[in-house]
Amino acid sequence: MNLACKAIFISGNRILLQHRDNDKNIWSPNHWGFFGGGADLKENPEDCLIREIREELSINCKIVKKIFECMHIESNTKNIFYCTSTNDQINNLKLKEGQNFGWFSIEEISKLQITWDTKIFLNYLNNHKLQIHEL
Repeated sequence: MNLACKAIFISGNRILLQHRDNDKNIWSPNHWGFFGGGADLKENPEDCLIREIREELSINCKIVKKIFECMHIESNTKNIFYCTSTNDQINNLKLKEGQNFGWFSIEEISKLQITWDTKIFLNYLNNHKLQIHEL
């Protein structure tokens, strides 16, 4: 089994998403999804997420809490979603992976071409009748 960790950054009623590279060799090319990625061998989930955020956004993040986890059967990957925060400024100059990023409301996200894990997250919020500020 593989392990992947996803960062949920929240500002007001908006969530930070990455516009993934348009590369046919990656999962969900040219889609919008969460920052994060796969764990290295023997890497714990929290260290994985902190490393991935540093690599992708050139910032340090803090894990606030685990939100939920799910399996992606096709890739045999356990995905863990974490509410995260940072004191660092997030800007395009620091973006090291993906085409772009943006802050989106739930309504805006539902109109984007999104990754499977972003769909799962939206379903989680809906099924638990949660608002972004409740995470």
